Amino acid sequence: PLLSERPELPLPSWYPVDWKHIRRNFWIVYAHEVIGAIIMTSVSVGIDGYVYYLMGMVSSQLKILGNRLEKLGSEEVLGGNLVEKTETNHLNRNKLKLCIKEHQDIL
Repeated sequence: PLLSERPELPLPSWYPVDWKHIRRNFWIVYAHEVIGAIIMTSVSVGIDGYVYYLMGMVSSQLKILGNRLEKLGSEEVLGGNLVEKTETNHLNRNKLKLCIKEHQDIL
């Protein structure tokens, strides 16, 4: 488009100036479109990268939470008295509540 006799813009669009007959207006409009296209490309790449990053973070957080849930209850007292078992159940219940809260925070 730059070397043709008839001026053409990279993107089809309308501008309130006569860019087809006035060379200065053509270059201003052309620069506007090129700079706009570069900015939009950068924004698009940034948004796509951010979504990928968020998906990775959520996946990692859910794996960590899954490990905590697997370990929940594995620390039970074997052969202990009733008081120790009651305290262990209370601790496990509190840990489960924390896991539920963390899951809600992740989502």
